[in-house]
Amino acid sequence: MKSIRLFSAFAFAAVTALGSAQAGVIPTTVTATGNYGGSLSAINDGYFPSDYTYWQTNSVYFGPGVSTGPTATFNMSFGGLYNVTGINAAVDNNDDYIFSFYNGANLVETYTYPASAGDVTASQGGQQNFSTITGYGGPPVFTAVDATNVIVTAANGDNLYAVGEAEFIGSAVPEPSTWALMLAGFGGLALAGRRKQKKPRFGRQDAVAA
Repeated sequence: MKSIRLFSAFAFAAVTALGSAQAGVIPTTVTATGNYGGSLSAINDGYFPSDYTYWQTNSVYFGPGVSTGPTATFNMSFGGLYNVTGINAAVDNNDDYIFSFYNGANLVETYTYPASAGDVTASQGGQQNFSTITGYGGPPVFTAVDATNVIVTAANGDNLYAVGEAEFIGSAVPEPSTWALMLAGFGGLALAGRRKQKKPRFGRQDAVAA
């Protein structure tokens, strides 16, 4: 009985740890290199400018057409290892936006949202929303990846770039200690079951003989 209670405690702790890893919006902190305009917080404040919004409104804007200095890159850190399953973003139209996913120092995946995607044309101008989850904005297929951070930048187009929002969907990858806790719990279950099978059972005849 004691072993079973011990296993229950292990199982509860493991399930609680894994339950916290359900898919959702991954929290990010942002740093930038190079020259840009606007507020850096616009990139991850949870606000998506609507399609056709002026490119310098509620966004960080950058590129050779904005400054004679180096074009900006934005490092969005997850604060841990996450399984990233999708991207929701608002970006200026008619440019290529590049999302480079890293696991520590290792580049593990590069995703590009191309200038040709979306409904906001060059003549209309403004920001274009897209979602690899719903397919809005006509994005290419996104392949899930385990990453600790993503570097966002842009290229080509008119050299006038902007990111109004960059949101990533996914779940935390359980740490080795979590898996060890689960294995310990299953081991406790096996041990409890084995002891239960080995426990002698006394029938009425045995009790009389004794």
